[in-house]
Amino acid sequence: MISRWRKDAMQFPFEDRLSSVRKIVKSHPVDGMLFTSLETIRYLSGFTGSDAALVVTPKESFFLTDSRYWTQADEEVKASKIVHTRRNLTESLLSCRT
Repeated sequence: MISRWRKDAMQFPFEDRLSSVRKIVKSHPVDGMLFTSLETIRYLSGFTGSDAALVVTPKESFFLTDSRYWTQADEEVKASKIVHTRRNLTESLLSCRT
């Protein structure tokens, strides 16, 4: 028998995982955590592509990728706000610094 998952149901493991990261962020004097390891990004968001970054703050998470992966990110990323960047990720992240 094949189990049919609702799209929402697939989001729960990622919400739980991100919640654990948020607890760590809240317990330290930092504004958030930046993840660039693709294995970690896949574990926390569901994304299977080869270029991305994930920023987790105490209240929300942001998944960043460039135009090559916009469609894939929209289909795969769960429980994070997707930020479509128009330049490479390093430049995008550096431009966010204050």
